Amino acid sequence: MGIFSGLNKFDSYLLIINVFGFILYLINKYLYSHTDEKNVDLPLTITSLLGGSLGIVIAFMIFDRKAEKGNMMSRVFVFSVLVIQIIIFLIVKGNISESLSFGVFVSSQVK
Repeated sequence: MGIFSGLNKFDSYLLIINVFGFILYLINKYLYSHTDEKNVDLPLTITSLLGGSLGIVIAFMIFDRKAEKGNMMSRVFVFSVLVIQIIIFLIVKGNISESLSFGVFVSSQVK
């Protein structure tokens, strides 16, 4: 039926927000090089927090061969958010939820 036919709502949202983050990074890169004010990272920060950090990181790796010092803090932030989002994604999908057992820790201290 379409590109989203095999995806649930959560997966469709992640696909859309990451494509948006990828495109937004290209727009941000253009604005960063063509404006005097170098503070154009707010939309990238918001998109990263909403789940688009993977698309932004892929755009980093493809289009940005040299990092500018002023742009480095936003990169560190996006990479940090990506790691947190990967952990949350794995927990939501149930891949590591069986291995996380806090009950063992609690029951060993009760004895």
